[in-house]
Amino acid sequence: MKHTNKIGALMLSGMLLATVSCSDFNDYNSEPGYTDASATRTLWENISADPTLSDFAAALSRVGYDKILNTPNAYTVWAPVNGSFDKDSLAEVSDEKVLKEFVKNHIANYYHAEGDVNDTVIYMLNGKLLKFTNKNTADLEFDGKKINFNPEAGASTVHNQPSTNGMLYSMTAPAEFRMNLYDYMYELEGISDSLSNLVKKYDVKILDEANSIKGAIVDGIQTYDDEVYVYGNSLFCNYKLNNRAYRSRYNCALNDEDSLYMMVIPTNEAWDEARTRMSKYYNYVSKYGFQDMTKVSGYGGTYNDKSNRNNAVLGKDKGVVNYTLKTDAAVSDVPAYFRDSMVTRFLSRDLVYSLTNKRYNQKIEQGSDVIDNDSIYSTSRQFHSGIDSLRRATIEEVKLSNGYARIVNSYPYQSWENSSYAPEIKSLVLARCEPAYHYEYKTVRKSQIPSSIGTLDDGETSLTYIKAKSRNGDDGTSIEFDFYLPDVLSTSYNVYVVTVPACLEDPNAVKKECRFIADLNYYDGKNMVAGRFDPNSGELKTGSSAIKSVKAVNASAEKIDTVFLGKVDFPVCYKGVEGDGNQIIAPNIKFMLSERILKSDPSENEYEHLFRIANVILRPVEYDEYKKSSKTE
Repeated sequence: MKHTNKIGALMLSGMLLATVSCSDFNDYNSEPGYTDASATRTLWENISADPTLSDFAAALSRVGYDKILNTPNAYTVWAPVNGSFDKDSLAEVSDEKVLKEFVKNHIANYYHAEGDVNDTVIYMLNGKLLKFTNKNTADLEFDGKKINFNPEAGASTVHNQPSTNGMLYSMTAPAEFRMNLYDYMYELEGISDSLSNLVKKYDVKILDEANSIKGAIVDGIQTYDDEVYVYGNSLFCNYKLNNRAYRSRYNCALNDEDSLYMMVIPTNEAWDEARTRMSKYYNYVSKYGFQDMTKVSGYGGTYNDKSNRNNAVLGKDKGVVNYTLKTDAAVSDVPAYFRDSMVTRFLSRDLVYSLTNKRYNQKIEQGSDVIDNDSIYSTSRQFHSGIDSLRRATIEEVKLSNGYARIVNSYPYQSWENSSYAPEIKSLVLARCEPAYHYEYKTVRKSQIPSSIGTLDDGETSLTYIKAKSRNGDDGTSIEFDFYLPDVLSTSYNVYVVTVPACLEDPNAVKKECRFIADLNYYDGKNMVAGRFDPNSGELKTGSSAIKSVKAVNASAEKIDTVFLGKVDFPVCYKGVEGDGNQIIAPNIKFMLSERILKSDPSENEYEHLFRIANVILRPVEYDEYKKSSKTE
C-alpha cells in the first residue's frame, strides 16, 4: 500500500524559529565594498530588473517579500530562473506554502560570499540546511543546482551579484524543499487525519516582542511596525523565545534538521481502532464515592470484637465522602473530557523515537536487519517491547530530511506494558496503620537478598517494604494495614500482595508463616462496594455471610512471596482524579492479622507476629492470560 507524498498546505509553524520581518544583521555581517553596478541597488531592485527572474519575482511579491528585500537588512537570495519551476502549480497552493516551501527555501540571513570556503552549509529562513559548494570554481552549486555566472561581472568565475542589502545568485533550477517529520504531519490528509489535526491544535505562534520593532501606542495598546513571530509546537517541537528555551511535551524536535528520528504514523483506521480499544479503560463518572482514610480512626474492622470477628471490612459507609469530578476547562461533559484527554495522551505520547539513541533504537534505523523482540525507547522516556509487532504493522516507510516515518495499520504496543495505557499497578502507598505509628519502612539492597529467599526484577536495585508491629504488652491487638490503589482503570485486575519473611532480616529467625485476610473497598459508579478476597476461589466476596466464609491465607516463611488474592472488575476509572487538599480518591485495600495469632510473647504465636508488605500488585487479567499462553507455546 503506497501513499503519494503530495505537498499539502503546510503551516508556518514548522519552523523552529521563523523570522518573518526585519532584524538588522549589519552588526554581524557588514556590507562588503563592491563596485559592481548591482551593488547600488537593493536585492528587490536587482531581482525585479532581471527578466529571467520574473516568475520568482512574482512569487516574492505574492507573499510580501518584495518589501522585505527592499529594506536595509542583509539577506542572500538564490533565485531560480524562469522555466526552471512550474509557476502554474505554484499558483494553485496557499500563500503559506509558497512562503515556507519556496520563497524561504531560497533566502538566508546575512551575506554568503562564494569565496568563503568555510561557508558551505546555509541555514535558510525556513529552517532548512542547504549546501553551498564548489566555492572559488566555475562549478559553484547551491543544493546541487548550478549557479549562473554574473553577466555584469565580466569574469567567467564570478557568480555573485552584490546588492546594497545582500547578495543575489541566479540558479539553473530551484532548491528542493525536503520535508522533515514535522512538515510531514501536514501531509497526512487521507492517511492519518486525526494525528495531523492534533498536531495543528498544539501549534504555537508567539509575538517576539524583543525582536519586533515597536510602533505607536494606540488606545493603550502597543503596536508594532515590524512583527517577529516565533513558531513551534508544544507537543513535538522545541522553540525559543526571549532567550528562554521551551521544550516540547514529548521531548522531541521534529522540526530540527540536525536531529534524527523515527516516528510511528498510525493510519486513520489504526487510530480509530486504538481509540475505541483504549476508551473502555477510562470510564469516568461525574461523582465518586470514596473512603477518606484520614477520617477513619481506630480499628476499621471488628477483629477486637470476638462476636463479629469475621466481618472486618471497613463498612461501605465508614469514612465515605463524595467527590464531584471537575476540570479547569469549560466543558459540558466532564467525564467525556477526562476520557478523551487520557486516550489522546496515550495515542500520541510514544510515537517518536530518537535514532541518536544507539543503545536502544539502533535496531529500528531504516534498513536495519536487527529487528527482534527487544525494547525501544521513546522520546517520552518510555520502553516498548515487541519490535516484531512494529515491523509487522508497518505498511510503508517514508524517508524525510531528519529521519523517517513508519506508517502502521495498527498500534504495535501491548496494553499492559508499564509505559502503555493499561499497565500493571504496584502500590506501597500507605493510607493508615493500626496500631497507629507502629510501623517502619525498611530497604534491603539487591546484594543483601539471598537467591534462596528471592530475586528482584530487572532494573531493580533494592527492595523496600513496610513492617508493622503490635504494641508491646498488648495481648490480642490485631495489625491492620490500609493501602491506597491509585490510578486504577475501568478493567479487570488480578490482585497480589508481596510479603517478606522474617529470615530476610535475621537468618536465624524462627520461620513462621504469615496468616492474614485482605478486604477491598471501591466505588462502582453508584455505590460503595466492600468485600473480602477469597484466594481459594479467586473471587471478591461481598455480603456478610459470604465474607464470614472466607478463610485466611498464609504467606511463605522462607521466601519473598507473591500471594494471589483474587480477581476484581473495576467499573470506573480513577486515573487522574484528584481530590481537594490531601484527599486521595482511589480504592483501598486492608490487610489484617487476627488477634488469635498475636501473643504478647512472640514465641507463643503459631504464626508470624509481624507483618511485612513489599507491594500490592494489580495486574491486568489480559496480561496474566498473555503470560500463560506464552509459556504454553
